[in-house]
Order: sequence, then structure tokens, then C-alpha cells
Amino acid sequence: AVLDTVGRFVDSRLFNYVHVSAAFSKLAKVRDTIDQRDRESASLAKLVDQLRTLLRRRALDAQGVANVFWAIATLQRELPDLLPLIPDLVAMIEHAAAGLVPQ
Repeated sequence: AVLDTVGRFVDSRLFNYVHVSAAFSKLAKVRDTIDQRDRESASLAKLVDQLRTLLRRRALDAQGVANVFWAIATLQRELPDLLPLIPDLVAMIEHAAAGLVPQ
């Protein structure tokens, strides 16, 4: 269901870093429902491409970096192909650290 929704909007100019972060977080929360169809879906591929673009442009804010990092760690069994994104997220931490607020 998450990837179906993502698929309808991921190509929109309005789909931004907030949506990418939220989509990954939602996927992590429903990880028990992820199946082979989801792993092979064009929507997931496009979502990952959007994330790569955001990482390359350094266009994720601190909250987005934290959310996506958590989501990928949570999804490592269901979507192991996301793990290669971790080094790029780690590189973003330093860039985004100024925007992190201690809790």
C-alpha cells in the first residue's frame, strides 16, 4: 500500500525530501507486509533513485537523514539492497549535524 501511494506521486515535482523521508519511515513501520512484489516494484526503485539524488545534492535536512537512516537499519532484513546507501547517509550526517537538536 505504501509503495502504491509512492508510485502515484514519486514523479511529481512536488515530491520532495520530506516525502522521501516519510515514505521510508512508513515502509519501516509496515516492514512485516513487504513481499517480493514490493522488492521488485518500480515505485521502490524510483523512491531509492529520489533518495540518491537528494544525497548527491546534499538536500536532506537533519531530520530526514535521521529518519532514513533509522528506516534503512530497520528494513535491513526485508530490503537488504538499501544497505549500500548507508555510507552516503553517514556522509550526510556531518553536513546535517548543524541542524540536529539534542533531545
